[in-house]
Amino acid sequence: MGEGARPRRRHGVFSRPGTTDTLAPLLLRKRPRLSSIIPVPEHSMAIDRKTVEHVAKLSRLELGDDEIETFTSQLARIVEYFDQLREVDVSKDGPMAHAAEGALLREDELARSLPRGKALEGAPSARDGFFRVPPVIDGGAGS
Repeated sequence: MGEGARPRRRHGVFSRPGTTDTLAPLLLRKRPRLSSIIPVPEHSMAIDRKTVEHVAKLSRLELGDDEIETFTSQLARIVEYFDQLREVDVSKDGPMAHAAEGALLREDELARSLPRGKALEGAPSARDGFFRVPPVIDGGAGS
């Protein structure tokens, strides 16, 4: 491929074939913590009808009046919950490496699985002992 070849994606990094100018140095550099970039407000954000309509517009969603009212109250409750979480003292707790860290989990036990016929009974469409699903990827011509 010659000069001006289109960049291609390789291992999550864009590069030009035959060159070493990847974005890896930019992607791997140390980034500042999000909280140092975006200040965390001391008070909660008010969720009102106007806010929901704005988010719906940005998301290209058409919402009816009843849906806007529902989402307004649901999002307001979520924000109130975050306000409650903000009041919890976590100064003595260290960072976690994983959400399930220290969780008591049950041992895996070998058990019989659901028989195939029973599993397929609730399927909207089945054939030859398999679930039938609509195509997800368009294979183009010849598929």
